[in-house]
Amino acid sequence: MRKIPDRITPVLQPDNTSFTRLMSTKRATLICHLGHGKTGTSYLQSILARNRKVLSENGLSYPKDENFRNASKGLVTSGNGHLLFERSFQVNSDTLISSENLFHKLARDDRLEQHLLSRNVDTRIILYTRNTFELLTSVWGQGVKRGNRTEDLNTFLQGAKTNPYSRLLWWLNTARNNKTEITVRNYSVHREHMVEDFFRQVFGPKSAQILNSLSYPENRIINRSLSLAEYEIQRAFNTHFAGNTSFISDSLVRQLPDIGAERPCIKRDTYEQVASRISPLIEEINGFLDQEEHVRIEEFEEVNQNAGGSDKLGSYAINANQVNVLVSSISNNINRMNASQAARLEEIASRIDTGMIDQQKDAATLRGIAANMGGQLYRISFLHKKFKTAKKKLSDIMSALFLRPDR
Repeated sequence: MRKIPDRITPVLQPDNTSFTRLMSTKRATLICHLGHGKTGTSYLQSILARNRKVLSENGLSYPKDENFRNASKGLVTSGNGHLLFERSFQVNSDTLISSENLFHKLARDDRLEQHLLSRNVDTRIILYTRNTFELLTSVWGQGVKRGNRTEDLNTFLQGAKTNPYSRLLWWLNTARNNKTEITVRNYSVHREHMVEDFFRQVFGPKSAQILNSLSYPENRIINRSLSLAEYEIQRAFNTHFAGNTSFISDSLVRQLPDIGAERPCIKRDTYEQVASRISPLIEEINGFLDQEEHVRIEEFEEVNQNAGGSDKLGSYAINANQVNVLVSSISNNINRMNASQAARLEEIASRIDTGMIDQQKDAATLRGIAANMGGQLYRISFLHKKFKTAKKKLSDIMSALFLRPDR
């Protein structure tokens, strides 16, 4: 591996010697694009998927995987980073792997060595982060969207026991210790020209020519954040709905990509608590970076600029399109649940009819269905006629579960 300087230079200028050395090396180079969530990754991955031929013509392979069809359409995907963990994956030429998930999955010495550093290739890491309260708010928002998180933003920030920048510091120290080249970019600085910035890191001085030949997805915003009303609706579902509730936000994000994202207000005491807790780590991280890439702890007024919401019960704006998407997604999910439960009941009835009962497994299935239906089994009178001949056996199982069959 090439030795990196103690102070990381974030920008590859046209006359940068490390870039010239990279392009003239005889060994293949594996470039890993990773970083914190909500740093423009989904949009970049859509561009990469749509332009594999252009990338290949310029000496870079972007391996295809099962996510490519959706990525090419501008849908949310997790990139092709999982290929690193497949035994069959080989790097025979300069190759780009892109996935935010690698920021977490590789952040252990043994995994990094096994899946990345042990390969007989040169390795470069391109890592994107963002300013403090932008990042923390996005961590909370993503948890509400896809992680069934129920608390409001201020409660989350006050109770957060983990620091998302700890892992960034691990990457910086580990890259230095392993003499691995790493480039850290601040998404908050480059948000408006994210694609240009990324391609400059990958291709150096010829990036401008490549950018002119790219095909771009129709939607500029992929995997948007939610509005305040959408956050409140999603949090309510996370609280009261049994099971995974991400179908709510997924439908809104996919079908209404142009709805503007909104941020809740952060209280003064919350801000001061977080800033005090996180500032020593930010200072240590910034010691690795050039001034223009420093991670900032935003001023309190800046954090709450254009923010909305309060601790009191308030009103939230929602339009007709959002209502339609919400009702449609909820209805579709309920219909799928009913169909699935009906199929599972019919399967149990068939086993009872043939005498092939798995009492423990079938009892667990019935308990699950009962829980999903609020303690009452979905009506089973529609089942096949053969169910009638086995009704007593089914009643015995249900009685053992303290349930009554629908008569």
